[in-house]
Amino acid sequence: MKFFTVLLLTAGSSVAIRAVSKPEGSGITSRFSFFSPNGVTVASDGSNISLDVKVSISGLTPNQNYTYHIHEAPVPADGNCTLTKLHFDPLKANKLDGKYVCNPKDITTCELGDMSGIYGKAIVSKAGEIYENKFSIPKLNLYPGNMFYVGDLSVVIHDGTSKRVACANINKLKKC
Repeated sequence: MKFFTVLLLTAGSSVAIRAVSKPEGSGITSRFSFFSPNGVTVASDGSNISLDVKVSISGLTPNQNYTYHIHEAPVPADGNCTLTKLHFDPLKANKLDGKYVCNPKDITTCELGDMSGIYGKAIVSKAGEIYENKFSIPKLNLYPGNMFYVGDLSVVIHDGTSKRVACANINKLKKC
């Protein structure tokens, strides 16, 4: 497994988050940038908020589908991606009965951490190509104490067989 770095920033805000890549392992490197609107008041139900996400992943095998998710636990110090638990699912869309299917046209059917299920799998057509995507996830935010807060969690990339091939912690940056 590859432990990689994720950079999460909030535009015009004092909140910033980072996860850092290491070169060993699968060779996959990535950057996930998360932006929260500045000056927004967040209700505990996550209404009127979203998290803008910019994804960049390199080192992928051509023509293989990769999925990527926010997971509900951080990566431990030893870098073991399998210990990051399940996908972040604060609305409990996945009943854990083996029947989970995310319908991107109805986000209430999706785990909110299922970024690739909602916005598309990562795939490249040739070696060296970088996968990039931008999207906005409703309810998720960078405001501690809110049930939709994603700080202190992790991002995991799975290969086409669902094996966890890369992971990174989502950590706050100290304000300079």
